Order: sequence, then C-alpha cells, then structure tokens
Amino acid sequence: MPGRARLCSADALLSPAVAATVRELNVEAVDTAAVKLAERLAAAIDSAPPESAAAVLERLSGRLLAVLVELGATPRARAQVGRPATAAGTALSRLRGVS
Repeated sequence: MPGRARLCSADALLSPAVAATVRELNVEAVDTAAVKLAERLAAAIDSAPPESAAAVLERLSGRLLAVLVELGATPRARAQVGRPATAAGTALSRLRGVS
C-alpha cells in the first residue's frame, strides 16, 4: 500500500551502518558533501519498496561503495592510505613497471 511505512530489522538497514562508519572517520568539513551523498544513498536503499528493493540495491550499491572508498571507509581504501595517488596502478604505470 502506498504511503505505509514498513517495518524491518535495524540490522538490515544501511543508514545506521553508514552513520556509524562516518562517526569513526576523521572526516574534514570539505568532505561534508560526500558524507551527505553516502547518507542519502543509504537512505534510498533502505526505503526502497520490497518489490523493487533488489533493483534499487543493484543500482545504488556501487555508487554508495564508491563514495565510501573516497571517504577512506573501506578496507582497500584504508590500505592505500600513505601511498601515492598512482599506487593503485594505471595501465601506463603497469607498463612502466611502476605499481
């Protein structure tokens, strides 16, 4: 039914997890827009109607993950801390033998 709220376990929601993650980060004021984007993406995923939840998750989860990477909130992003920006290796740097 349109307009009716649905109940689900808080453990299944992304918004509280994103909020907890952001609290643990050393986020600077210049990163506020990225934080807001992550929060909105998580809220959009959480509020998707059951009949379209899988499609919404598929469409938005990659975008949310990309924002979290930019904020340094994933294991891979944290592993890159302290490395030069090219450490991930572009095709050209791999050809040059630089990684």
